[in-house]
Amino acid sequence: MTMKSLSIVIACAVVVLATAIGPGGPAASRAQTGTVQYEADLSWPQPLPNRWALGGLGGVCVDAQDHVLILNRQDVNEGDLNGARLAPPIIEFDPAGKVVNAWGDLTVMDPRLHSCHFDTDGNVWIAAAPSGMVQKYSHDGKMLLLQLGKKGVLDSSDGTVKGQSKGS
Repeated sequence: MTMKSLSIVIACAVVVLATAIGPGGPAASRAQTGTVQYEADLSWPQPLPNRWALGGLGGVCVDAQDHVLILNRQDVNEGDLNGARLAPPIIEFDPAGKVVNAWGDLTVMDPRLHSCHFDTDGNVWIAAAPSGMVQKYSHDGKMLLLQLGKKGVLDSSDGTVKGQSKGS
């Protein structure tokens, strides 16, 4: 496991621990000490299937069932793929850290995934940078329900990163 992958795992573990806080947990110790203390669970998540290699972490969100969704930017070094395969852009873990779903089509999505959010209906919203495109998917990623913006087109005078801002 590369250092980049390890840091992603630790970041995800912290998110899971933060969502699992309950009565008698870290909140109780906060009342006594005034600070919250978190402990990383290095066994979370479970090993990834299919010799997957992760790139940069674009975002993390948690659904109503405490499933954790991570956005994998897939920006791995070429050498990372010598003994591994590129993991899908979107990976869903159950509370125990097991991969339960993975999806994402980069012909439709911008590759620089930036953030995600689950709405009250369980749909997932994914934003990308630098285009600012936002897409709404069904929870399982099988249906694109809404898209705001266009893949690869920026809000500039010529639609590129070199164009002048439309606001100036």
